[in-house]
Amino acid sequence: STACAAAQAVLATGFVPEVLLVDHRLREEHGTEVIERLRQRLGPVPAVLVTGDTQPSLIQLARAAGHRVIHKPVQGHLLTRALREARAGAPLGRPPDDPPATPSTTVAATAPG
Repeated sequence: STACAAAQAVLATGFVPEVLLVDHRLREEHGTEVIERLRQRLGPVPAVLVTGDTQPSLIQLARAAGHRVIHKPVQGHLLTRALREARAGAPLGRPPDDPPATPSTTVAATAPG
């Protein structure tokens, strides 16, 4: 996919993210697929899935895979919290005492437009 190819190009530079930030609806595939493909290459990198979809089955699937889920429209403080929790390895839903993630430690995949 285009999103995965872009993320792979960034990773080819030697960059290893601390957190993946991925939109669920990408043009050619779902964000959960991109996360799994990147994890095959990188290992168990924590991930935050962004979605406008509120179907319980999607949320359960994402959480079962260990992804944090935040819904659109995204509020800045919730995104910061989700990235912080993911980066710290906190159990889902428990905020850690850790500084917020910085843009330089996150790989994001989103659909254009």
